[in-house]
Amino acid sequence: MTYAGNRRIIDVDSHLFELDDFLHAVATDEEAAFIRPMEAQTELPVSLEAIDRGREHLDRRNADPELMAK
Repeated sequence: MTYAGNRRIIDVDSHLFELDDFLHAVATDEEAAFIRPMEAQTELPVSLEAIDRGREHLDRRNADPELMAK
């Protein structure tokens, strides 16, 4: 990474994807009050259809015992 110079950067988070309800699942009641739903955020475009397709894909993968055994 050119901006890092001689600093070591471990960049594993860029390869993880969280479901849209991840923060609500781990937040306290007090914290949850500050978490906006995906469709309410304006910083990045959100495709609810893409979120639904991702959930369907995850459900299919989770229902496949051979795939889950890998």
